[in-house]
Amino acid sequence: MERERWEPARSVLDARSFGSGNRNARRHALAGILRRSACGATLQAQVTRKTLHDGMRQDYWNYTCKVYNPGCTQGYSISERRALAELAEHIAARLDATHEWVEPEAGDDLAPVEERIETLTADLTAAERKVRRAHTAWVDTDDDLATIALEELHRRRDAARQIADQLDTLRREHATALSQPAESIDVAELRQLLDG
Repeated sequence: MERERWEPARSVLDARSFGSGNRNARRHALAGILRRSACGATLQAQVTRKTLHDGMRQDYWNYTCKVYNPGCTQGYSISERRALAELAEHIAARLDATHEWVEPEAGDDLAPVEERIETLTADLTAAERKVRRAHTAWVDTDDDLATIALEELHRRRDAARQIADQLDTLRREHATALSQPAESIDVAELRQLLDG
């Protein structure tokens, strides 16, 4: 999962955790996130309290669309335990399908490469501007200076092509570095944490 998507999700979960100051803090890790595909309604958290034979009370947490959405003809409810288990299965399937979500290791500092790409992009813009000026000079020049102007145009085109080639190579290397999985990720350990 990209960091841009993970951080807002993490902040939602943190806001619903114990001690967040929210009165409903515990309890509804998935409230407002789940939707039912049939009616499109957001599933709302609901608690069912049952008194056991020994007098103890047991709370069962569910997510439902039928309580707050009277327009839903069938209604739907799923227990929090089942919802979390299905979410873990979905994440495990995604882990099996791809490793591209893993960011590069912290030791792979891409900042110098990104700075070089930025510099080369500016250099290429300037070189292309010089090519356009050389072309205009060649078109507008007198016949006796046309050969010199044409040589200058070719020289500037070659310089711009070299910069473009360097930039293309650097961009490919940068994209490859971003998509490389980090060596330190232990997928088995990550799955074990999800199962927990």
